Amino acid sequence: MRGMRRSVPADRRARSQVALSVVRLQFSRHRGDLPAVAEQAQRLLAPVGAADPARFGVGEDLRALALINLGIAELWTAGFDEADRHLEQGVALAHRIGRPYLEVTGLAHWAQVGWRSYTLEAQRSRQAIELAGRHGWAEEPVAGIAYVALGMTMVVQGRLQEAERSLEQAERTLRAEVEPAAGMRLRYARGLVDLGSGRPEAALAAFQAAERLAGLLVTEHVMASRLRSHVLQTLVRLGQTQRAEQILAAMSAQERDSGHMRNAAGCCATCPPSSPLPRSPTSSTSQSTPSRPT
Repeated sequence: MRGMRRSVPADRRARSQVALSVVRLQFSRHRGDLPAVAEQAQRLLAPVGAADPARFGVGEDLRALALINLGIAELWTAGFDEADRHLEQGVALAHRIGRPYLEVTGLAHWAQVGWRSYTLEAQRSRQAIELAGRHGWAEEPVAGIAYVALGMTMVVQGRLQEAERSLEQAERTLRAEVEPAAGMRLRYARGLVDLGSGRPEAALAAFQAAERLAGLLVTEHVMASRLRSHVLQTLVRLGQTQRAEQILAAMSAQERDSGHMRNAAGCCATCPPSSPLPRSPTSSTSQSTPSRPT
């Protein structure tokens, strides 16, 4: 076996190493295995010796791919400053070398870092949607990710009808089983729209669907705690306070002490089990939408 390995030319082995890193990078991202994403991205960004992708004329393509995937991983783990920097670099590089699919992918996720400015988030989302449409990818999952980002932007501004239109478009394009993290965010956003529109039963179903998708990820998503909090608050709204209290009691002390869970615990404490919260389609969404979409 060792003799066979030595007989394979070094360049051929190096190409195989690069190709394997790319496959592992993409597979790890879809599984939500963020440490593995970071490891493979760093390997492509800092190659050594014969495995340098630049030797094979694909250095900039793979650098853009690695930067964008590294930024996505950092986004999911709340490393917003690092995600912002790497996604910006990846999008700029993809644009410069003429790789529009990578550019759309980067823009769709970069929009999720735009919580500092709703205008900026909407701008990046629409830019990704427009670029995808220009290349015939309007019905591809990558466009769906951009529609989710745009929909979430509309949700947190209370523009629920606009949010619903964007999320309906995302539902036509995203395949949750392939991109469980994107599917989770889509179902979460749908739940927020339903909750803000006075449809708590539908909201609970959407949140629980999001929880199931979150369970497919190797690494817990930054939104997971916020999502669980909304599940509990929706149970209280439906008058299922005892069930919400049971879920809270089963959590670790650390999780119960988080800000999101303290909010949910406060709802349980102030609403008796037999008294569901009033369901008003005109009620404010300020208590049921995230202040910083991620």
